[in-house]
Amino acid sequence: MQQEPRSLSDSLSSTLTSPPVEESKKAPFWQHPKRLIKPGLVVLCLIFLSHMLHDVEYTGYDISVRGWRVFMWLKQFSPEHKNKQYQYAYSQDALFIEPEKRISPAYIKQGAVYDCRFLATVSSLSASPRGRELIFNSIKKNEDGTHLVTMDGINKSYRITPLTPLESILYARSISFDQKEGGIWLPLLEKAYGTWRNSNQAPYYVVLRTAKHLIFEGRFSPQTELPGFGASFGAADNGATEALTGHGMKEYSTFHFDCGDFGLGKGYVTLRQMESWLGREAVRKKYIDEQDKALTEAIRNQLICIATTEISGNCQTYGLRSGHAYAVIGYDPKIRCIRLADPYGAGDFKLLSTGQPIDKVDDGIFQLSLHDFNELFSHLRIEEIPN
Repeated sequence: MQQEPRSLSDSLSSTLTSPPVEESKKAPFWQHPKRLIKPGLVVLCLIFLSHMLHDVEYTGYDISVRGWRVFMWLKQFSPEHKNKQYQYAYSQDALFIEPEKRISPAYIKQGAVYDCRFLATVSSLSASPRGRELIFNSIKKNEDGTHLVTMDGINKSYRITPLTPLESILYARSISFDQKEGGIWLPLLEKAYGTWRNSNQAPYYVVLRTAKHLIFEGRFSPQTELPGFGASFGAADNGATEALTGHGMKEYSTFHFDCGDFGLGKGYVTLRQMESWLGREAVRKKYIDEQDKALTEAIRNQLICIATTEISGNCQTYGLRSGHAYAVIGYDPKIRCIRLADPYGAGDFKLLSTGQPIDKVDDGIFQLSLHDFNELFSHLRIEEIPN
């Protein structure tokens, strides 16, 4: 039986809807740049958010500590906040009290600002006659009640207004564990350094901090709420040493940072690391010998030295802080022991057997052998004076 011919419209419909004889292979995604835009934007946003959460200025920005209270614009709706009046935490009269004694690591106490790198630098500087003289000469009181803070390293001077009650609560203090005050020189120096860091932000951080302040504080500005909060911007650089002395710092990584527990470094491979696979203790000795020579020379010349625990998890087991900066305030080459000071004024190296500070006093000042130092710390940084 002969099949009736289909109409032209039926033929076209059939042709358009029937599957092709062989499906063409899809082109790789990299040949279509538009497909990369969305994933790329997501990755960039995650990086930006990560940087924002890690760019912590003071305890008020620490979301792990404050939780939802980190959104400070919410406090505007609190009657308690609107009626709150702050009182000075300490006397504002004396700039220096016994400077030859109380410009000292024992009198430096970190406040709410996350600027341990700056304070560790100041603490190390205050451990030597050269440093104490530099600090003493850098701050002068004006007749109008303001202070002129000069940072010789960058050849800049700042007129610092008197501390407000809130600043006196949040900034660092020159005060020892027995609560004897050492003058207001430290918070003034912190405020001046923060002022400098606020006025010298890279374009990326201007954008990041503007967004951060908008989200957390409800204000559109890259400047910190209080000038001293800017001192936290030097958490990963040597800006404090540069500002105070004009010098850079030489970095010495520790044995544990480079070689780890099993001869594996932190994401890279070095010649020393490979050498440690064949003779671990011999390589450890090279690190200790190098640090011994550098520290002996540094203490002799009254140079700034700091030690950091960027990613050292082992240190917390012994009562130390990870992601923290410590001042190096002394070194004994005879027994190869390094003396350290925590800017918080507490947090000594503790014995595992007792959980107590090895020197019985938790004042933030303790001593470690270079062997233990290389197990618990990540880097040693020493002021480098140009020849």
